[in-house]
Amino acid sequence: MKKYIIILTISSFLWFIPKATAQTKQEIKKTEQAIKKKGKYALLVRNVEHLKAAIQTGMEFKTRSNKIDFQIVICRKVIQEITSNNKLQSQIQLAINQKQFKILACGLSLKKLDINPTLLPSEMKSTTNGLTYIFGLQELGYKTITL
Repeated sequence: MKKYIIILTISSFLWFIPKATAQTKQEIKKTEQAIKKKGKYALLVRNVEHLKAAIQTGMEFKTRSNKIDFQIVICRKVIQEITSNNKLQSQIQLAINQKQFKILACGLSLKKLDINPTLLPSEMKSTTNGLTYIFGLQELGYKTITL
């Protein structure tokens, strides 16, 4: 009898826990649609996969509203990858030229890795220090994420 009561009690708790914590599809959609039409968003990325995801996310945002300000700051070895990856260069050029992204290379990374900035797409600019730039964007009211 004790086993039956214990099992029943545990089952009752397990039954209610997922219902109390699970997000509904409507809640998820509402959260995803909370992106402001004139929002200011920036990502600091440090690897190629995160750069690709950042560009894809920015494209999605710009599809919702062309007034969204979307910036990507690129640090570390991903900058080196850009210099030799034509497909990645094309994605960056498309994002800047057609979707008005601002994509910057971190000057500290350029210097540390001894990368000539002329090897990057001409549309890309650089900042002296990517971290300082991201902090500045935060002070200007941007929502920022570091990946």
